[in-house]
Amino acid sequence: MGWRFRKSFGFGGFRTNLSGKGVGSSFGLFGFRFGVTAEGKKYWSFGIRGTGLYYIKYY
Repeated sequence: MGWRFRKSFGFGGFRTNLSGKGVGSSFGLFGFRFGVTAEGKKYWSFGIRGTGLYYIKYY
């Protein structure tokens, strides 16, 4: 497995992610998020805040 890079910037419910593949963005509150990856895939996710556990569904 190789090294990966990711940096996130957030303001309120909006988040911008910078990675080696490009720029993605998402919006969400209270553990639920909707977004688009740097490759253009749309997704929604939800997780348990503070644990790192989450579910993600691409469509």
